[in-house]
Amino acid sequence: MRKTIQVKHLKCWRTYSLLRADIFYRAIPWTAIILRDREIVNDLNLNLSNRISVVLVYTLLAALIAVWWVSAAWVGIAGLSLALLAINASVYQFFYQKRGFLFALQTVPWHWLYYFYSGLAFAIGLVRHHWQTYQPILPNWKTVPGNLFALEQRIFASISRELVGASILVSLVIGNSF
Repeated sequence: MRKTIQVKHLKCWRTYSLLRADIFYRAIPWTAIILRDREIVNDLNLNLSNRISVVLVYTLLAALIAVWWVSAAWVGIAGLSLALLAINASVYQFFYQKRGFLFALQTVPWHWLYYFYSGLAFAIGLVRHHWQTYQPILPNWKTVPGNLFALEQRIFASISRELVGASILVSLVIGNSF
């Protein structure tokens, strides 16, 4: 990849076309590549601060839902919002310098929406990868051979694959390659 190449998108973006392109033509395919290669490169929009921002946005969403039952959740909402603003301050500073305060302020909800649907697309990609990679544990009982040892081996192999898949997920979330 050549990071020095710069382009200008001449397409007129609307909300629907932006979401469709970002989710189905960027996030889900990138998730498939990440899971195939078993490595998250700490670069571009996959750096640690962006991954933390995704977690913060989902925690913020949970706090917004929790405020209906726990009024003290407003404190959490304020703290999470400040953390998101702080961790992404350089992005908002860039928008402020290019287009001013009002424009920078208007980018914040869109940026947080981006983190929301990127996390959602990653989850969809994980589920999709799981279903494409792993076969069901139990075979069709009409075709079970008389040798139950073979069935036990197949079940054990499937459980082992599930454990490997879980360890891959944990490694991806905490940012370690394996």
